[in-house]
Amino acid sequence: MIDSVTSQLGISSDQANAALGTLFNMAQSSMSSGDFGQLSDIVPGISSMMGAAPEVESSAAGSLLGGLGGDLGAAAGNLDILNQSLSAIGLDPEVAGPLVNTLYDYVQSEGGQALLASLKSSLGLPF
Repeated sequence: MIDSVTSQLGISSDQANAALGTLFNMAQSSMSSGDFGQLSDIVPGISSMMGAAPEVESSAAGSLLGGLGGDLGAAAGNLDILNQSLSAIGLDPEVAGPLVNTLYDYVQSEGGQALLASLKSSLGLPF
């Protein structure tokens, strides 16, 4: 998975690990334990990726939007966290869409449509 992300996005393996780790940390907080277990089974090194993610806090705007509740609030909060994480590791936030889509493609091919739907629902990102 790391090789796919690095080659498609032109980023380093450290950046790919940290960026994917951010997504996996977000997913773990809202996916069922069973679904996250399935995700962990198909992603080699998921724990190390999660540990490589930078520590970020949602901004005031993200917190305000996150406080709205529902899908819109969760999506805004998660997008804010992802963008901050990408900036912290030296990546432009424009990488977010291709990064998320690469992850979605991988999960669909390795884990199937049901796991992909669970991941998309947990992240709530607009990609």
